[in-house]
Amino acid sequence: PIYVAVNETDVCVGYAFCQLQKQPFSNNMVQFKTLFIDDLCVDQQARGQHIGESLFEHVKEEARKMNCYEVTLNVWSGNTSAEKFYEKMGMKTKERQMEYILDNLRKKHLRDLEPHSAVVIMTKNRRCFFGKNCFCNQNKIVL
Repeated sequence: PIYVAVNETDVCVGYAFCQLQKQPFSNNMVQFKTLFIDDLCVDQQARGQHIGESLFEHVKEEARKMNCYEVTLNVWSGNTSAEKFYEKMGMKTKERQMEYILDNLRKKHLRDLEPHSAVVIMTKNRRCFFGKNCFCNQNKIVL
């Protein structure tokens, strides 16, 4: 599910892209559902208005309605403002993922990225949420 926060003029000021995930059954674990927040973002000009908190609370309520066991997300290492925000919202670190990037694959991967893989979110009045410099005109989601 995608949850969108709009202002009084119906312009998108924040969103939460979520995925309902079913954890696989194993011998030592009971199967359960998770609502994973793939991306939660608030327009920089709208920050400080508790929009992120409202979105996060809405995600939690929706997860309860879906009988989920938990709400999870990933935070990039070094994104201390996001870490502090989620800790303030009551989240705790569950696991830590590490990586070692192989130089030969890194260059190839960055070269192969295509701009049309992005999703563009537009409001009803067709103003792109990501700004006038957005490079993608495919996969529009009209709110």
